[in-house]
Amino acid sequence: MGRGHGAPGPADGRPTAPEPERGPAAGSVHPLPQLRTATAADAAAIVRLLATVALEGMLGLEPATLRVEDEAERLARLDLRQACALVVTVRGHVQAFGLAVRGAGAVIAHTATVSVAVAPESRRRGFGRLLLLGLRAWAEAAGVRKLCAGVCDRNEGALALFHGCGYAVEGVRREQVLAGGGPADEVLFGLALPRPAAQDGPRAAGPAELRGDPGAAARVIPLRAQDRAPASPGRRAGRRRKGRRGRRPR
Repeated sequence: MGRGHGAPGPADGRPTAPEPERGPAAGSVHPLPQLRTATAADAAAIVRLLATVALEGMLGLEPATLRVEDEAERLARLDLRQACALVVTVRGHVQAFGLAVRGAGAVIAHTATVSVAVAPESRRRGFGRLLLLGLRAWAEAAGVRKLCAGVCDRNEGALALFHGCGYAVEGVRREQVLAGGGPADEVLFGLALPRPAAQDGPRAAGPAELRGDPGAAARVIPLRAQDRAPASPGRRAGRRRKGRRGRRPR
């Protein structure tokens, strides 16, 4: 859904679109999504997903350049101190992919650029939000101070996703990307993270729940108050008026 700066690239030969997953039978319980670290074994599924999303023209990838071998090697060599790759699966099938890459060089090493891609048939189910929360958990554990993203201004779903996860618009690069047959603007998002609390021992490279455990369920990453979208000025003013009416005169 995001533009995917630094996202791992494209498939062996000409990639084919993944088969859509069948929905649950009538009366059955909808299966929980599973959030876990991506591994080299996921390379083929990730490449198919990226190739499908790239055809929409807003991911910043050329489907013909994706190769499974390249993706598998990249994931196998992933250093959790520098990057984090996550997948959301349903019944074992990869439905969404997220990546965070730390800035190269001392002056931007405190930042990381994030990108997410969700299969078209699996959107509006919270998978993108789940990925962003997982990438944030990794970033906080790794000592990253700021997350950044670039999104095509025509990608309404991605714009709403980043807004809803607390990212703020920091700027716009005019006619930066080609989408829908013509130039489009790139919206730049940023999210400042809290300073890590002082502790005696060294920080872990990433949350234990995300280190390659295929059984890590989506619910292991709680939604905290600061993860929610900020209230609008009108709602805040309404709460202040309500609070004043409830006070007793002294």
